[in-house]
Amino acid sequence: MQTRTSHRFIKLRWCCICNLVLFIFLFNLQANATTYYVNSRSGNDDNTGATIEAAWKSLKNLSRKFLPGDNVLFARGSSYTGGFVLTSSGTATKPIVFSSYSVEADVILKTPRKELAPIFEKYGAGPAPSFTNPDWNVLNGNIFRVEGSYIVIDGLYFHDNTNPPSSDHKNKNVQKLGAVYLALGTHHNVVKNCEFFQTPVGIKVKGTHNLISRNYLHDATEMMAHSWGPIAIMIVSGQNEISFNRISRLKN
Repeated sequence: MQTRTSHRFIKLRWCCICNLVLFIFLFNLQANATTYYVNSRSGNDDNTGATIEAAWKSLKNLSRKFLPGDNVLFARGSSYTGGFVLTSSGTATKPIVFSSYSVEADVILKTPRKELAPIFEKYGAGPAPSFTNPDWNVLNGNIFRVEGSYIVIDGLYFHDNTNPPSSDHKNKNVQKLGAVYLALGTHHNVVKNCEFFQTPVGIKVKGTHNLISRNYLHDATEMMAHSWGPIAIMIVSGQNEISFNRISRLKN
C-alpha cells in the first residue's frame, strides 16, 4: 500500500514538474516577443534594433529570424531601397507585424517648434514609411518577399519598382514580380492599408488563405513586357480573400 502511494506521489510530482517547465517555456516564448525599430534617418545597422534610440537603419537585418508576436516598426517619414526575404512565421494568435511608428502627439505639443526637427528625425513623423526597389538584380524587384506565414504588413508605402528586363514563355520574368511577394506555400498572411504607386505588380499572391484588404494601388502606366500591362494584384492560388482594395490609373 505504501509503495503504491509512493509511486502515485512520485508520478504526480513529476507531472507537476513537467507542467511547470512547459508553463515557463511558453511564458518565456511570449516574453521574448520583441518590438524592433527601423529608422533610415537616425538608425544604425549595428544597433540592436530593440529600442527607438537603438533603431536599425536599413533593410539589412530583416532577413533574420523573428519570433511569433514580434513587431517590426518603421519610422514615419523614413525611406528604404532594396528588398529582403522573410522566412520567419508567426502564429494565428501571435502574427509577426510590420508597420510604422511616430512621435506621440503630447511630445509635439510640449516641444517648442524650433526644437521639433531632431525629434521628428529620431522618433518618426510625417508620411508612411516608403519602400522602393528599382533594381531587377535585387530579388527580381521584390521588396517584401514573404516565405513565412502569419505575417501582417500594415500601412506602408511602396513606389517606383523595376520592370523586368524581358519576359517570355521561357524566363517568365513577369511572374517573379511583386513589391510584396507572398511565396508559394505561405498562408494566413495579411497585407492591408498599404499604398502602391508605380509598381508594375503591386502584390503577388502565390499562397493560400491570405487577406489582401483596403490597399490603394495606382498610377502604374508602363508596359512590363510584350502583351503584359501593369497588374495591381496578381493571384496565382485560390482560397484567398481580396477585398475593399482601390485600384486606379493602371494603363497599358
